[in-house]
Amino acid sequence: MDRRLRADVRDAGGLLQELVSNDLRVTGAGPTASAMLSPGLGTRRLGFYVSGRGSLLMNETQQRVYEMKGAFTTELEDIAEQREVLGNFELGLGLQYGQAIGRQAGIFVRAAYEVQLWLDAAGACQLPVFQANRASPGRSCTPIRAACNRR
Repeated sequence: MDRRLRADVRDAGGLLQELVSNDLRVTGAGPTASAMLSPGLGTRRLGFYVSGRGSLLMNETQQRVYEMKGAFTTELEDIAEQREVLGNFELGLGLQYGQAIGRQAGIFVRAAYEVQLWLDAAGACQLPVFQANRASPGRSCTPIRAACNRR
């Protein structure tokens, strides 16, 4: 999983005053358990299905947070690399239509709603939190927290 986020703060003239970027790369592998239930709806071809899956991924996380303030007068950089275990859970619910092809094979088409939950996938350095800054004309946002909590 790769994620790249960036926020710019410009003054009234459009000049760059502050910049925050957060690059995160997560790679991992691990065991997965899953289950699926697919009963028919009156016919053998049309039915609904419910599926679930859970994984424990042993991964390596690499993160780089860069901050520039005061029109390049102050630059801060934080790099974190760590190994950890991530949990991933998925749940799916939908309709499916299946068709047998001979005695040994079949095909199906699904339309579903699926959700995923990733536990602790944000990285070691949490993103800065921004709020509107109405006291300073020309500035659109101000970072109020940028903390890095290493394990």
